[in-house]
Amino acid sequence: MANKNRSSPSSATPKLMEASGFSLMNEDLLRNILSRLPAISFASAATVSKTWNAACCHILSRPKLSSAISLKPLPLVALQEVFDKVMSEPIRPHFAIASVGPGFEIKDVLQFMVEKVRSRTPIIVSSVKGILGRDALSHEFREVKWIDGNIDEVPVNTGIVLTVGFVPGLKVDVIPLLRQRKAPQGSMIDKFVLDIKSYTSSMSGCTSPQAIIMIGDGSVDQKPILEKLGIGNIEFHFALSKGVSAIGPRLKAASVRVQDSYTVTWLTARREGQQEILDGQQMLEDIDNEMENNMDCVDLYIGVTRRRNCSVGSDKPKMMTTLALHGVEGGDSEYLYVDGVGIRTGDYFQFYHSDPKTALSSSRNVSSTLRKLKLDWDSKSSLSKSTIINAVDKKEAFGGFIFSCLGRGESFFGQLNVDSSPFLDNFPRVPVAGTFCGGEIGRGCTSLTANGDEGGSARCHLHVYSTVYLVMSYTPPEH
Repeated sequence: MANKNRSSPSSATPKLMEASGFSLMNEDLLRNILSRLPAISFASAATVSKTWNAACCHILSRPKLSSAISLKPLPLVALQEVFDKVMSEPIRPHFAIASVGPGFEIKDVLQFMVEKVRSRTPIIVSSVKGILGRDALSHEFREVKWIDGNIDEVPVNTGIVLTVGFVPGLKVDVIPLLRQRKAPQGSMIDKFVLDIKSYTSSMSGCTSPQAIIMIGDGSVDQKPILEKLGIGNIEFHFALSKGVSAIGPRLKAASVRVQDSYTVTWLTARREGQQEILDGQQMLEDIDNEMENNMDCVDLYIGVTRRRNCSVGSDKPKMMTTLALHGVEGGDSEYLYVDGVGIRTGDYFQFYHSDPKTALSSSRNVSSTLRKLKLDWDSKSSLSKSTIINAVDKKEAFGGFIFSCLGRGESFFGQLNVDSSPFLDNFPRVPVAGTFCGGEIGRGCTSLTANGDEGGSARCHLHVYSTVYLVMSYTPPEH
């Protein structure tokens, strides 16, 4: 009964805390303490009081990207390791992207992520052929590839890169294109593009999103989708390191056939300005002669310049010129065989081959471009109205993504980390994650079209032997 006249422990504790120091801390000290908390504890701290919530909001007033890779042989151990790392600092996930090796079950990774982050957080999980990123424990940057079950230096079937992003002021969502057996491909693509535009319009009043990251199954031809998404400009900072070189004359498709499987195109061609029809064997012999009998040492493609009327739904068709790259499967005394469809009689094309020298030179050019971009941000900061430049007020990179062709890497260049070096050299402390994949998507003008079609320079959206860089920057509001 006597205990009733005493304050209970639950009511005394807050008063004791208030009297013993937490309320006496200045804002800088409170922010310093809260900024050291892992994400889950940080989220709890934001609910303690209005003061703490304001401090937490100040800490996360800028966008943030957190990324890590793990090569542990047990998938669940690797998954927990990267999750602990990306959530070891304050962050509120607006999206999560996990890219895993062949030893992972995608459904298990997805279930893990759904349980760990908010149910409404957009989550993408994909199985890839390689990953790029910093190790969760050692912080060493690694480029790892798996090819046909064989791997160098790393146990088979392991590896995951996890990225979570906090992007205040932007809306992020996942929009799927699900294959339907009975639906025509054209209507499915139209619906997919309209879904993107509808979502963007509902969020911002504009049908063009700031950026699109598209991840798809290797068996799906993404060229028709990219053509319809080709209107407008990407706002994020984009750079491309190409890895193929043109060879041989410009040719014109004389006859085009598509196999019933819809995966291979058969064609013959004419040299520009000539009437002689060339079969596949003749075309390949010409290329082999130009390469001094080294054609077997490279991967061969044709770049087809396509002028097409493109429209989405009921929109008015618009003429677009694109460059589509098709892998060469072979040739005989009748036809040249290339993968993919969409080539028409009368389309112009040229042969391309994988070229490490071109790729290395292009990678250095990308590094130079990113260096100029960074210097431009610094110079604009120095010309601002303030006499003294505050480091937190200038434009800066806060994260990036790298998407590199599976054919690149150490085996292609003969040295490590060439694909990641343009980003690491210019933004060494900025989080970056990447994957090795087949078919790198990046919208922009390309020097592949030196002999472009008469209607204007073509744009290549789906690349081969390239590395695509996406740099995300942040400019604080003016005070």
